[in-house]
Order: sequence, then C-alpha cells, then structure tokens
Amino acid sequence: MLSSRYYLNDNKDYVTAIFGLGSIPDDQSLVNQFNNFSQFTTRSAGIGIQKTIHYKTTLNLLVNYVNLQVQSKPVNQFDFYITLYRNF
Repeated sequence: MLSSRYYLNDNKDYVTAIFGLGSIPDDQSLVNQFNNFSQFTTRSAGIGIQKTIHYKTTLNLLVNYVNLQVQSKPVNQFDFYITLYRNF
C-alpha cells in the first residue's frame, strides 16, 4: 500500500492518492485453497480530498477502485466514502 498527500494550505486541506497491490486479505472462502493463494491478487487505486469548511467542519471525499483476480476471473469494485467531521 502506498499513500501520498499534497497539502493545499495550513488548514489541513489536502488531496490524496492511494495505490495498493497484494493478495486478498481475510477471505474465509479461500482458507481451504492456501496452496493456490498466489492466484488471488488485488490491485487498487484511489483519490480523495479533505477540505475544512470555516474552522469547525471538515469534509472528506474518497473514491477507490479495486480489481480482484479470483482464479483468473476479474472482479471489479468501486468504493465511495463521504465523511463529515464537526468539532464542538
């Protein structure tokens, strides 16, 4: 997993890029196929932004694409995250 941030200003605003490569983690259906574990690979890439609104509210948006290879069969997945933080 590789993650990088580029800060836009001193208010904790940033854009981020995330890249990953590896095997499928913690999938219980693959426990009995340990000898074929190298056939189960995962690639992922994502981009996101965090923006502070005024000084008490922070909005975070992230989009992540995941490509799974399960026994030479591709499975594609998109993840969308929206997070709103409010300080009191």
